Amino acid sequence: MTEDEKYIDEDFAERIARIEETRPAAKHALGRGIGGLVPVRKRSKKREVNIVPLALLLVMGSAFKAFVLANAGYATYQSRIEPLINGNQLERFAGWFLQADVVTLAVADFMPRIGF
Repeated sequence: MTEDEKYIDEDFAERIARIEETRPAAKHALGRGIGGLVPVRKRSKKREVNIVPLALLLVMGSAFKAFVLANAGYATYQSRIEPLINGNQLERFAGWFLQADVVTLAVADFMPRIGF
C-alpha cells in the first residue's frame, strides 16, 4: 500500500468514525436524509395561505376600474354597469364587483392629476 492510499484509508476511517458517533444523535430524525443524518422537521398541519396574490388581484382590479371610470366618466361607466346588475347570476356578480366604490372614485378622481 502506498503512502497516499494509506492516508486516504485513514481519512476515510476518521470520517466513518465521526458518522458513527453522530448517528445516535440523529435518531430523533423523522426521515432518512443522506445516511439518516439529516434531521427532518415535522411540518405543521396548519396550511399557510399566501395572501399576496389575492391582494395584488384586488389592487389591480380596483386600479382597472378607476382607470376605466376616469376615462369614460361616471355616467357612461354607470350606464355600462346597469345591464350587468340586472343580468344573470354571473353578470350580477360582475356588476357588483365593477360598481364604483369609494376607493375607485377616489383613485379615478386622482388619476387626471397624475396624467392618466
